Amino acid sequence: MTKLKVLYYAARTLISPRKIEVVLKLGDALCHLPAFEKAAGQALREPELNSVMVNRYLGHHPPLNDLRSFPEGSLGREYAKFLEKNSLTPYAQFSPKPAVHRHGEYLKERARYLHDIAHVVLGLSTEVEDEAALNAFLLAQVASPISAIIVAGYILRAALSDPLTLPSMIDKISALWQKGRNCRPFLGMRWEEYWHAPLGELRMVLLKPLPSLPHGSS
Repeated sequence: MTKLKVLYYAARTLISPRKIEVVLKLGDALCHLPAFEKAAGQALREPELNSVMVNRYLGHHPPLNDLRSFPEGSLGREYAKFLEKNSLTPYAQFSPKPAVHRHGEYLKERARYLHDIAHVVLGLSTEVEDEAALNAFLLAQVASPISAIIVAGYILRAALSDPLTLPSMIDKISALWQKGRNCRPFLGMRWEEYWHAPLGELRMVLLKPLPSLPHGSS
């Protein structure tokens, strides 16, 4: 039954990768498969990811009014601007912290909690190319089956509806993939503890190259 759900929601995601409710259901189904736990097991080899995964860390997301009160140029203020500009409600605000028992389940929730923060930190919009690129970035870091299907969905959608957009999309996907390979693990950083910090400084910390990556050779 689980595999049938995965196939069903994967097909729907390939057709409509921007339908959030479908993507969420795909993730819920995928995280029960051995492939997802295999990706989570690989992520555990990275010390920063290991720390948040073992401790099931999901930090506090302040309400929008509080985010607005942080200094200009800070992560909190820029995050508030992003949410308001795009009329978004953060996943953490409408989904209570779940009781997760497996590493794969936690990794799925961590990615959802940080999705909009990732847009801000990486300087990406909510346009199609940028959504595809963001998932390529995460795919490069944790080999998430969810991100892989989403990236494939955006490429398939472009191929079927507007193939002239494919070169620029693939260029952006490639650039963010490479960035993901060369910087610290995004999901392992405790962004929720740095709302007050200058966004530029946090970007420099993230982009500091590491000697190894979650899926790199030992």
